[in-house]
Amino acid sequence: MKKDDNIKFYLHRLKFPGDREEIHASVAPQVFFDFGEGGVCSPVEIQGSLERVDGEQWFLSLEISTTLSLRCRICDSPVEYPVRGVIIQQLIHCFDEKSGVFDCRDLIRDELLLEGDRFQECRLEGCPEREFIKNFLSKENY
Repeated sequence: MKKDDNIKFYLHRLKFPGDREEIHASVAPQVFFDFGEGGVCSPVEIQGSLERVDGEQWFLSLEISTTLSLRCRICDSPVEYPVRGVIIQQLIHCFDEKSGVFDCRDLIRDELLLEGDRFQECRLEGCPEREFIKNFLSKENY
């Protein structure tokens, strides 16, 4: 089994409307991000289901959790940011997935990138380096 088989779903296993497959997986960070690219520093926990809606459509509903490796926007030190309960929902049509295999790697990666696009500081109460840049942020400098 390849390292990304847990995020490929075989649509034609669900033969009739209402058929449902439960999804529980723990996927290595390297599946979503290349080594050295940063991003995820712990396995991505995936829970959810894939359900056949009708003869041509499936509904994928996932909840993902992990820890992102980010940088403080003030001092550039590493910050671990927990991501919990991100919901991903996708309606899959048979014309989109003619092979019958839906790989949700890009879908999950995009959601994680959006979660990581935050103004994150190294401490909850604010970065200690913030005092040094306050002068640059004042309105008088504009």
